[in-house]
Amino acid sequence: MKDNLTPTPSLSCLCIAVLMSIPWLASCVPAIPPTSDVPCLLPIEWGEEILTPRVRAVAEGSNVLLVTGQTWGQIDRDDADGSRDYRPHSAVYRLDPAVGAFELVDDTVWDDAVGVVRMVSGSGPSRPLGAVEIAGRQRLSTSTSPTHAVAAVLSSQGYSPGVPFVSSGFGTGQHYHQLFSEVDRSQIGTVVRVGVGDTPVVANWTAQEDYVIHWQRASQRGTGETMLCAVPITEDLPPLEGE
Repeated sequence: MKDNLTPTPSLSCLCIAVLMSIPWLASCVPAIPPTSDVPCLLPIEWGEEILTPRVRAVAEGSNVLLVTGQTWGQIDRDDADGSRDYRPHSAVYRLDPAVGAFELVDDTVWDDAVGVVRMVSGSGPSRPLGAVEIAGRQRLSTSTSPTHAVAAVLSSQGYSPGVPFVSSGFGTGQHYHQLFSEVDRSQIGTVVRVGVGDTPVVANWTAQEDYVIHWQRASQRGTGETMLCAVPITEDLPPLEGE
């Protein structure tokens, strides 16, 4: 006689078990939402338009970060007079370390700011780093600092290889940010969990090199959303030789 108290594995459970036993198929199984140790922004005020994010400090030497975005149409109008001033632009968000979260602010906060503007669009130029001990299973990107002998490395717990000739591969599950010295490839500071999702992510340093921005692009997410996570750089960084 069958014991009604003994659970019988369902077909769906068995399928998940099989998928999880194959590393590259594990990304097909719904995962626990990623945790983030740093502020992340879902800029809902940008709507479903595809924008290129811009970041700047409120003022030179300030660690208060501003984020906005421009559509290609806005960029064209911005360039029309031969002098780019990053207007028009979309809604503006501010990250004040004293607050610890992004908040929507008036457009004039961006317009009155004097910090150098950086475009977040593709991982910046990167010098070779070599093998390092990463927190995740898959190393995704390496973005070297413009003026310091340091590289920001993003890794993930899982990986989806994408479809040949259709889409590139991307990390899945929890993502991790780490800093490494280019001098001896030792880790600087601690591992930081970044709350981006299962989609390609690019990294850029801000002009003052006080943040590394990890950007999850809307067009690749397929939901009309974009996400930016800002990792503050508080460690003393070794200078780049010749700087």
